Amino acid sequence: MDTDLTPIDEQENEELEEALTPLQSEAQDGRRITITASGLSKSFMHKGEEIKAVDDANFTFTERQFITIMGPSGSGKSTLLYLLGGMDQATSGELQIDGVDVGHLSEQQEHKFRREKLGFVFQSFHLLSNMTALENVMLPMQLAGGQTPAYMRERARSLLREVGMNEDRHNHLPGKLSGGQQQRVAIARALANDPSVILADEPTGNLDARTGTRIIELLKKLAEQGKTVIVVTHDRGIARLADVRLEMENGKLKPMPKYIGAQDASTRTVAVKSWDEIPVTIVAEGLSKYFKYRGQTIKAVDKVNFSFKEQQFVTITGPSGSGKSTLLYIMSGLDQATSGDLLVDGVDVRRLAGRKENHFRREKIGFVFQSYHLISNLTALENVMLPMQMVLGKSAEEIRERARNLLFLVGLNEDRHSHLPGKLSGGQQQRVAIARALANDPRVILADEPTGNLDAYNSKRIIELLKKLAEQGKTVVVVTHDRSIARVADVRLEMEDGRLTGMGNQIAPARPITTVRKKKGKKK
Repeated sequence: MDTDLTPIDEQENEELEEALTPLQSEAQDGRRITITASGLSKSFMHKGEEIKAVDDANFTFTERQFITIMGPSGSGKSTLLYLLGGMDQATSGELQIDGVDVGHLSEQQEHKFRREKLGFVFQSFHLLSNMTALENVMLPMQLAGGQTPAYMRERARSLLREVGMNEDRHNHLPGKLSGGQQQRVAIARALANDPSVILADEPTGNLDARTGTRIIELLKKLAEQGKTVIVVTHDRGIARLADVRLEMENGKLKPMPKYIGAQDASTRTVAVKSWDEIPVTIVAEGLSKYFKYRGQTIKAVDKVNFSFKEQQFVTITGPSGSGKSTLLYIMSGLDQATSGDLLVDGVDVRRLAGRKENHFRREKIGFVFQSYHLISNLTALENVMLPMQMVLGKSAEEIRERARNLLFLVGLNEDRHSHLPGKLSGGQQQRVAIARALANDPRVILADEPTGNLDAYNSKRIIELLKKLAEQGKTVVVVTHDRSIARVADVRLEMEDGRLTGMGNQIAPARPITTVRKKKGKKK
């Protein structure tokens, strides 16, 4: 959402209003046309080569349409959405939104246009960190003017409730909210000024299944009420519900083939040893993480018990804010538990500090963060090489070759290996992050929504890779909102309010931590 606070002089107001006055739009099947594009293109030069991010797109959208755009990562979907939002300029072609010629607006006209006509849900929230959830949703109304503070506050409350945000979170700053909660605030903010067009880039990417369904139902309802809703997504389940389904590839926009529902993942049968024969890699007893907030004790992780072993592919699902990511950070040593015991590959993680803690994470743990954490001034290849350079024992050529192989494994073409992260799409950056996590051949792989920014094809490829790594002897723990991933797991866990429970019949009881310590001692 645009947050420019530049005042508009009264003398300029007439010129702005004239530029934004809708032209006469023809009706289509009784529906008013809201968006038309003819020959819309966006290209840029890279190393002397022209890259066509959007290539000669032509389309017409109307009110009361729910539209989805799918396609591989880097295909141009988000670029197209930014063109529609007036946040990027087309190289050529024509674009009209609600009768306004977007390509010929001045800077101030663009600001006013976006505030009044568009609601944009970004892939990465863009909330103002020093404003509460309620204040973030009120901001677009304050910028547009014309409403009383009481009305703006009540509308903001109503929108937050609509997107599933409990009232006890309305006065929290974004830093105190989970990723999914922040996304819900961003969606409520996009709806603040009742826009005629809603543009959403992966609006459910950070939400659990229940909340994601609620958001899509809300967006569909808004389309039925007269809005044009355009959603860029990797989720074919969302595309199935659309009135118009489009697909992008190499900048080209085309109708999707008739939707074919994804087949259920086949059940994996692996010959395993008995429980006692397979080494335990992670075990926890009474593991807890508490913190104080406004005089209250928040139980992010509450007395959990579990044991994971080699050759196990483990998933943890649950609502946003339930404690899943906190638990993952504790297992990696990136956060400290308040109480309880935790052993990872026989190492007492709670007693690590300084160099020992760093050494432990470099050699034992591969972590895939929810938000990439790539180093911006290193290429994709150099980002993957970095963990290996921090551990002695390999030559420069061995490191470079392994990094190349890992990037191929996660589906990043060689022509992208020398790109900086800023030149890669979100999905491509996530694949680099996954390759980097595998660099030092870790015993344990911890992944926080590893497929959240990937299209269906590459998501499947990454999960197959993680499953294969588990079969080869690693312990793979994945926090995810995608229950289709949980269906193929060996161990399925669910969190709610800091508590960990089993799903299905594949849960084994936690191995006593004293037994694990004793066995590790004998082995040594």
